[in-house]
Amino acid sequence: GPKWGKYMQCGQHHLMVNADGTFKSHPAFSNADAETRKTLCLTRYDLEEWRDFYFICRGKPAMPFNNVLKPMLDIINCMPLDQFQCSENKDEQRIVDGNWMLHAGNYMDMLHIKEGIHTGEGGLEGALLMDSYVTEFFTDKPYYNQFMTLQWAYAKNPDDGFDPKFLPERFRDPSHPERRVFALWFFQFPNITWNFYPWGLSVNIYMPIPEDVNHTEFFWFHYVLDRKKYSERNTRWLSQLVDTEDTDAISLVNRTLRGHARPWQRSIFGEEKERGPHWFHRMVYKTMFLPNFF
Repeated sequence: GPKWGKYMQCGQHHLMVNADGTFKSHPAFSNADAETRKTLCLTRYDLEEWRDFYFICRGKPAMPFNNVLKPMLDIINCMPLDQFQCSENKDEQRIVDGNWMLHAGNYMDMLHIKEGIHTGEGGLEGALLMDSYVTEFFTDKPYYNQFMTLQWAYAKNPDDGFDPKFLPERFRDPSHPERRVFALWFFQFPNITWNFYPWGLSVNIYMPIPEDVNHTEFFWFHYVLDRKKYSERNTRWLSQLVDTEDTDAISLVNRTLRGHARPWQRSIFGEEKERGPHWFHRMVYKTMFLPNFF
């Protein structure tokens, strides 16, 4: 590996570069001309920071970084983000079954809450007013907003919802002023979720594993606003239960796909209730196969 200090040096061929990545020396290029020196510089990547997170662009940025998070930041601008504190989570990094796209598609799937794996009074379905469940795509907004979605619903028990002062006016129901939003589930394409609850923020990152399409490196970070509510996240907001149900279900799906003769065969999506997974599949297709999409 490289040696770090005022300079960086490769331990294999002893390429040495300055702290900013520019070429300094190499045993095979003792008299390197300007063009060679330029070629031997380290590649520069655009780096941006938001809170505790660093974002690297491997290529030319398609848009200013501030635009990437703008749909979410416009909605949470009343939340005291400076008061959110990172809390240790025993499951914050692990390997789980299933390709990262299975996890992302599952996240965008509203139907499996009511009809599938989160059903019953003790499950997520029982904690939500499912008739209020909304998936927003920001399609009437600028181009860059295509990369983020929002899912939300009212809590069955108003005490499990947000204090209205933390959310814009549009999340209040004039016909039922007692209703409170249970959570804001933001998906940032391709593989990050920002999940805001009355207790704070849960961040999921679905990281592909090179040359292993059957597993995902799963990161799960917690940022706490209200310590008391955070201690109740598993009983009131069902954090651990939903995680277990999701990962178990994806493990079964992954096992089925591995044994299927043609797992790539196309199917169809329900026009209304499967809009979320359809959006995700379309985004994967657009970013991979439409050269003029960006």
